[in-house]
Amino acid sequence: MGELVLPSIHIRGYKAFRDFRLEKLGRVNLITGRNGTGKTAFLEAVEIYATAGGDSVLWSAADPVGFKETFSSRAANSAVDPKVVSNLFYGRGTNGSPPELSVGGVGDESRRVDIHLGWGFSAWDEDLNSPAVMWSRTPTANRRDVRPMLKIDSDGETDYLQHFMSALEKDAVMPASLFEVISCARIPLNGLNLNSIRDYWDKILLTEEEELIHETLRKINPSIRRLAFIGPEVQIDSPRAIIKLENLPEPVPLSSLGEGLTRLLGVACSLVKSREGFLLVDEIETGLHYSMYREMWRLIFETARRLNIQVFATTHSGDCAEDFAAIARDFDDDGMLFRLFRSDDGDIKARSHNSEDLKAILEFEVEVR
Repeated sequence: MGELVLPSIHIRGYKAFRDFRLEKLGRVNLITGRNGTGKTAFLEAVEIYATAGGDSVLWSAADPVGFKETFSSRAANSAVDPKVVSNLFYGRGTNGSPPELSVGGVGDESRRVDIHLGWGFSAWDEDLNSPAVMWSRTPTANRRDVRPMLKIDSDGETDYLQHFMSALEKDAVMPASLFEVISCARIPLNGLNLNSIRDYWDKILLTEEEELIHETLRKINPSIRRLAFIGPEVQIDSPRAIIKLENLPEPVPLSSLGEGLTRLLGVACSLVKSREGFLLVDEIETGLHYSMYREMWRLIFETARRLNIQVFATTHSGDCAEDFAAIARDFDDDGMLFRLFRSDDGDIKARSHNSEDLKAILEFEVEVR
């Protein structure tokens, strides 16, 4: 079990977060709170940190609808539009402060991602004897080629983003090329579909990762022996997933074992994919019967320890949060539960509960939502 990739987090100037700090994060973190308290934005901030401002990550966070429409039309790129990109910044850049955001650890300068919205143009650098990007916070007078541009600083390097480049693959992420990135998988609100799971499965077939997923699924159903996909590979058609079960001569459709197992297959694939990095799951209870919550959390806690993964998930379900608390008791300090709320001055704050708190919550039947 390795050290946490992100032991604490400081989010400044991102969407609803003016200046937000969590001094201690766990290996498995559950974020609760009412609508509008920044649960999804918190996951986005972690993804920005992991990818050092990856194109697809920033684009989808700033303009989710436009991002999806571009993917559906397979357009190549989209120019940085200040009206759209301003959605990334606290107050949408209209509160008098410069449009800039920062994500990193609390008091940790070793890795921090800083993103600024400004204006830039290409010019000849006499010292380098090559073209270079000139950037400023305000438009440069008397230049027609000045364009809106994001300036991204991380790891002691600086990069400039004039266009969001589409990866042209549904689950691909294109990070800023200069920066070191951290493995990060994100499960969307409605879970991974079979096409996405199959794309990943084809890449890990007959590898150690395939066996890891089989072992993970056996924690849910010990009779599972092998998983395979059959059927069309065209994206518009869905493949069929089949499962070989112990003591049955023929494989059976995965769907025959319930929708929840398909959801958990997506979780298992994403866990293995995010080894030594982050797994992000929005509304983790979606598509699962409440009777499966404890099995899911035990699967996540055990695999996160084994593969050194840091998990961040959100939920609206009190049952899901209570089962998280029940499983976290068996894993020392791995589990942390956070409840986001707005303070009287409108800032987003968090109440934190570690494993000991969660034990008391269950013992005294305190509401965890």
